[in-house]
Amino acid sequence: MIFRQTPYKAGVDSAGLTAGRLRPLLFLKFVLALCSMAYELLLAQVLSAFFANTVLRYSVTIGLYMCFMGVGAFAAERYVVKRPWRLLFKVETLLILFGVSAVPGLFLLDALNFPSGFLLFWAHMLVVLIGFLTGFELPLLLALGASDLKSDRNRLIAFDYLGAFAGTLLYVFCLYPLSGLVPSLMAVATCNAAGALFLVLVWRPEFGVKARVYLRGAALLLLLTLAGLAWSGRIQEVCVRLYLHEEAL
Repeated sequence: MIFRQTPYKAGVDSAGLTAGRLRPLLFLKFVLALCSMAYELLLAQVLSAFFANTVLRYSVTIGLYMCFMGVGAFAAERYVVKRPWRLLFKVETLLILFGVSAVPGLFLLDALNFPSGFLLFWAHMLVVLIGFLTGFELPLLLALGASDLKSDRNRLIAFDYLGAFAGTLLYVFCLYPLSGLVPSLMAVATCNAAGALFLVLVWRPEFGVKARVYLRGAALLLLLTLAGLAWSGRIQEVCVRLYLHEEAL
């Protein structure tokens, strides 16, 4: 069992925070928040391409994302997490898988003539899933730090917001204008995988006897996302051809 039905209390199964433990937590939260926000903006852009009405697509995407972040945080906060390190790694693995498959998957479904209603439903389900999983991050990181100090918790929350803001700026001014959808997606996924590897390296002792398994898994994730980044230009060309062919029909 991952959860034990006991009211959540920071400080279970961890030592108290020190300055050396707080800085990695802040850095990790910043990176993870950046990645999650960028995933959502990329999905909003794809929805705008398929269904027009950019204001509606971005507004609904961000609204759903924020809503299900709250749902995910509520789900995580209700229980004591026995192994927050392992669960956080699994959450990041799922985020990478959903994030990487989101954009190419939607183009493929469109090319296969799936009904537009199903395409819209599936795109919003991805938004919901990414938001829900992102909601787990902050409670799990608080459990990792295991600090009851209000200042430490506030700093972690602050870096959550700062990371999301950085993800917005990075997407708007760098990623999408300079490289397009798929390379941007793969760059974000690579950053996410690097965050997962950082988690395992910094908290390796807490992963216990399975530390090597998680370390190899994190390294494999990073290698796969780097390979995806290297091939992202080609994947984008395929997506564009699928999209134009669909429009020609």
